[in-house]
Amino acid sequence: MKIKYFVVLLLVFIGSFFLSYFLKNSEIVQKLFNSNTTIKFNKPTFDFGDIPAEKEVVTCFVYKNIGEHALKIKNIQSSCGCTIPKWSREKLRQGKKDSIMVMYDAETYGYFSKAIYIFSNAESSPDALYIEGNVVEKK
Repeated sequence: MKIKYFVVLLLVFIGSFFLSYFLKNSEIVQKLFNSNTTIKFNKPTFDFGDIPAEKEVVTCFVYKNIGEHALKIKNIQSSCGCTIPKWSREKLRQGKKDSIMVMYDAETYGYFSKAIYIFSNAESSPDALYIEGNVVEKK
């Protein structure tokens, strides 16, 4: 009787091993559970050029979901508090476009370069966008 239980237990163990191996390496299963997608930005850098001090300037970065799944931007972080991003919290379907608005508050004189990091379910996440320019005295 003990040998019978041992054989059954051994068969269950071997079956479980092969099933887990199949599930781990199956492309069909990977596609079902992997919701990563691909994001493409029209232009990842924007140059404001010369801007007067104490002025807020705005630009928009257009992006497209070119992957197979819906794109979800989870969070966006900027390299400083003077750069404020705004974006849609909704999922973006395959093949659709949207934009991220970035506002820069020009308080400090001189050249600036700021990074904006986009955290999403894109395979390339986090993606980086950049703004740059030169803050000059008011005329």
